[in-house]
Amino acid sequence: MLVKILKTTKPVSLAIFFGFGLLFLGFKLSVDSSFIFTKSGFPLYDVLQLVTFQNHWILSIIYTVLALTLAMGWNNILSDKGVLKSNSVLPSIFILLFLMPFEFTPVLAVSFLSLFLLHKILNIYKKDRPYMDVFDAGLLVSVCFLFYPPAIFLMPLLLFSIFLYGNIQWRNFVIPLVGFAAPIVILFALHLCFNTSEGIIEHYQKCLSISLPSIQLPEYILPWCILLITLLVLSLKNMLLWLSTNSLRARKAFGVLFFYCVCVVMGLFVESAEGWSHLLLFCLPFSVLLANYFLYLEKRWWSEGLFILMLIFILYFQIASL
Repeated sequence: MLVKILKTTKPVSLAIFFGFGLLFLGFKLSVDSSFIFTKSGFPLYDVLQLVTFQNHWILSIIYTVLALTLAMGWNNILSDKGVLKSNSVLPSIFILLFLMPFEFTPVLAVSFLSLFLLHKILNIYKKDRPYMDVFDAGLLVSVCFLFYPPAIFLMPLLLFSIFLYGNIQWRNFVIPLVGFAAPIVILFALHLCFNTSEGIIEHYQKCLSISLPSIQLPEYILPWCILLITLLVLSLKNMLLWLSTNSLRARKAFGVLFFYCVCVVMGLFVESAEGWSHLLLFCLPFSVLLANYFLYLEKRWWSEGLFILMLIFILYFQIASL
């Protein structure tokens, strides 16, 4: 019954979504962890820590607001671009469930900015001169890079999307590079003004040096991960079966999301990758895959059972983490 309601955008489904938001805030507040400033070496994130983060309560509220904004914004983008066969709140619910096990890290900021990046990329569809969109997208990748260096691998996503949407003009490849370079030039200029430029090049070279990924999962999160991987495999199979019936715009959107995942995986192989926290970047494409799977499911008992199982594992994770 719950999944049937969430497949729609009726007022009751929106009320359930905000109920999940309150549950999300409660989970974050229940984790007893005091804020400790740690210099990450990522300039924008360090500034954010100094200006915004004061204590655990403020951090939990900020995390919840970002999570709700990310979920609602992504849901609106999917509805506007016609990515899924029908409008529902399922993608936003899955984003909240996916974010619950993670703490606030630079990766969350990049995941939030990826919402705007993907919106700009999906706007390229059927535009002869998407100059403003590709410039803004390049600018967003650069800001993501300053929050979290492995986000530089999102730049190939933008170039791939230009090919995918058939906007093959030299301006469409030069303009995003200009947008990407602008914040970095400003950053280096500021370092020169304050005589702090020494070692900054070496710092970013070290951040982007090749390294094998190291992902250490908490033991109590393993049941949730196994269930999620199983659902993703089923979702991919379902997507391949129904992809041909979707519109051309939806198929190209799925192509963008697939290459987005490839770029995120590439980011795991650099020194500055956050390991377990890096998986946060998968929340947007994974929410689409899972929502698409549940929307096509006709067996109500199966969909309701899977969703209840997800809630049980999240609850188990929260109790175990305490």
